[in-house]
Amino acid sequence: MADHCLHVAGAAPGRFLTRALGLPQPAPLRRGSLETPAPAGPLPYLAAGPSAHAEGLGALLRATGTAVTDRAGRPVGIVVDATAVTTAAGLGEVHAALHPVVRSLAPGGRGLGVCGQSLLGA
Repeated sequence: MADHCLHVAGAAPGRFLTRALGLPQPAPLRRGSLETPAPAGPLPYLAAGPSAHAEGLGALLRATGTAVTDRAGRPVGIVVDATAVTTAAGLGEVHAALHPVVRSLAPGGRGLGVCGQSLLGA
């Protein structure tokens, strides 16, 4: 699938226009394919609170061929296990887990949250 915005902003007139308007230059997104199914870089797996699923989710991520760590210098993605968060006050633990690493996320990196119970008490 072609990314038309990336193509236009990459051409000379598009670069001039985006700079003149103060817009950021778009970053090409790395997409999975049959040749490169796993992200090319470390993937931190963070837990917000004590999780009963930590071993299973970590093993599942490692089975994809991804280098799973608890911290990384320039991660390509971040997985946050928030299955232990059951109240709105517990969202502070999600913030505490994400805060140290979210700014170091590589350009085009992604975040994924794994949630358990509903905070709304459905």
